[in-house]
Amino acid sequence: MALIAQTIAGNALDKNHFKETLLKIKLQTDQQTGRHYFVTDSTLYTNDTLKEISSFASRISRVPEQMSAASQLIHEYAKKDLKEIGNGYFGIEESLIYADVPHRWVLVYSEQAFTREEKNKKKTLKCKRKK
Repeated sequence: MALIAQTIAGNALDKNHFKETLLKIKLQTDQQTGRHYFVTDSTLYTNDTLKEISSFASRISRVPEQMSAASQLIHEYAKKDLKEIGNGYFGIEESLIYADVPHRWVLVYSEQAFTREEKNKKKTLKCKRKK
């Protein structure tokens, strides 16, 4: 097993960089060694990149909430529909096709994150009322 990591300058365009880097890795690795797994941030999720790399790589990534498919999935489920994972986390797994590529998404709800968000919303509302 090999681990390949790369850091890039903060001003590089991630959407372009991921695709270029993954294609370079494809050329450098022996495809006979099996499937490759890439852990990336959510900027990997572009139709073009997903279509390009899906034949040789599996992805582990956070899906951006602003994607309509992700937003729709989030609004489809209530907390009561999710399975308890433990320590205040709940989740559900969904299989779907996005960018003509099969995906397995895991929707995760966090009690701690929800509570933190609610506090921030109240704080923001309070500041707006003062203004």
